[in-house]
Amino acid sequence: MRHTTICSMLFFASLAIPSPVVAQVPTDQAPLTPPTEGTETAPMAEPVPPPPAPLPPPTPEVAATVAPEEERWTDNAGHLGVGGEALLGGAVGLQARYQLSDGVDLGLTFGTLVASASAGEADFSQTSVFAGFGGAFRILTAGSTAIGIMGDLNILSTSTKFPDVDGDIESSSLTFGLGVGLQAELFLASFVSLHGQTGLRLAIASGESGGDDTSGFSLSLAGDLVTGFGFTFWL
Repeated sequence: MRHTTICSMLFFASLAIPSPVVAQVPTDQAPLTPPTEGTETAPMAEPVPPPPAPLPPPTPEVAATVAPEEERWTDNAGHLGVGGEALLGGAVGLQARYQLSDGVDLGLTFGTLVASASAGEADFSQTSVFAGFGGAFRILTAGSTAIGIMGDLNILSTSTKFPDVDGDIESSSLTFGLGVGLQAELFLASFVSLHGQTGLRLAIASGESGGDDTSGFSLSLAGDLVTGFGFTFWL
């Protein structure tokens, strides 16, 4: 009886003890093995950055339009011009001009004046020949108009014959002059211009008339060889 009781107690005690749980390893997964010495481990893949945000569409560039420089008729630098000039004293001459730069030009003028008058049997005649060299420096240019300061050196030779009761009297003179004044020039086109000028003329003359000495000094405003009008064709 006692033996039976002990056996029963052992049987129930065995039922109360839980059986050990054996971990199940999946057969399709290879067991992890520690890396052996001398074996390189594969580097871990770097994380892929997210794609950049799309850039805004570029602003279309507006092409800068540069207006071509307006052609300036007054700029004939390096050009030669030929034309004519009529002076206040009545002399008419040919003129050659050369423009050194946009604001400076030089000119050479050569002309003559022949005047005659008749009163009954008395005849009066006068012949003048002049030459001048000068230039102009522009101080203002507006559109097709230029204004400048002019200056020139000129020489005038005059021969005069007029009647007298004792016979004809002849006189001659040679005058050297210096003129300074203003010149205005209007360009009708790039190749043609009109100009006018006026100013002061200082002159020293030497001569004789009927045996008398007529040498002298004179200063004239808007004189015969400093005031006039002309034209120029630019080549």
